[in-house]
Amino acid sequence: YRTITERLFCVIKLSEHQLITVVSRAEGMSRYALNTEHGDQHKHPHFICDDCGQVSCVPAELNILLSDPAQAGWMKSIAGAVVQLRGECPECLVP
Repeated sequence: YRTITERLFCVIKLSEHQLITVVSRAEGMSRYALNTEHGDQHKHPHFICDDCGQVSCVPAELNILLSDPAQAGWMKSIAGAVVQLRGECPECLVP
C-alpha cells in the first residue's frame, strides 16, 4: 500500500501533466477525472448526488449551450471551469 504522501505526489504529477482534471471540489474534497483525449480539460458541468455522493458528467443533451455549434468560439475561450449541479441522481430518485 502506498502512503498518503506517495498518493498525493502521484495526483500532483498527473495534474501537472494534464492527465487528470479536478471535476468537483465539494465538502473539502477534490475529485478528479482522467483526461481521455490529448488536451481534454473536461470542460462541462458535473452533477453531485447529495444522497450517494456519485459525481457524474452531465449528459450532453443537457449541455445545450456548450454543445451548440454557434457557441464554438466560447468553448475555445474557456481555460477552466468547475460547474457543479447538486441534487439526487436518477438512481437515488427511484423508490
